[in-house]
Amino acid sequence: MLSERDKKQFALVALESFDRNPIEPIDIDSAITSLGDEVEERLALNAEITMAARAGNFSIRGVFAKDFAEKIFEFGNQGLVIAGIGTLEAIKKSLSFLSCRISRLIT
Repeated sequence: MLSERDKKQFALVALESFDRNPIEPIDIDSAITSLGDEVEERLALNAEITMAARAGNFSIRGVFAKDFAEKIFEFGNQGLVIAGIGTLEAIKKSLSFLSCRISRLIT
């Protein structure tokens, strides 16, 4: 489980990737809450039943249910990274990739 502070950091980094000058102004507090919730949803994929379902559904050779866990890596005071296997299921299940979220932009 991530702290509220960590969730906010992930959300702020994600928010930086959006156009800050849209036609309709973005409610920053709502965006941070929503993006923070997205991080929690990502970690909820670690439920054993979900990992087993994803492994069965995607059938990536040599990949087991436990391999679908979203993992949190700490880089000291440099921040956190959440990484896990993702797929482009809507296009083709065999197009898998590493999905990452970062909590701090590295400059």
